[in-house]
Amino acid sequence: MSQSSRPDSPDDQTVMYIRVKRNKITYFLTCVPSETILQIKEKLQDLIDQPVNDQRLILMPNREVLDDSKSLADQKMIMNLKT
Repeated sequence: MSQSSRPDSPDDQTVMYIRVKRNKITYFLTCVPSETILQIKEKLQDLIDQPVNDQRLILMPNREVLDDSKSLADQKMIMNLKT
């Protein structure tokens, strides 16, 4: 009998959708709270063809620049979840 793969931590069970606006285009990314901002930028690089070092992610409305080394959970990006 085969075992199904299980997430390493409870955070990995929660799927988040992030909306990123760039110019007049909005991108939606699927992420988990344990992903770092750098990993998010790497996903974006594939979509927008812009190097990670040239990207800056800003959390609105307070215009906070997100730190590459921190995870989404560290940045308190976890919103209210409905079950």
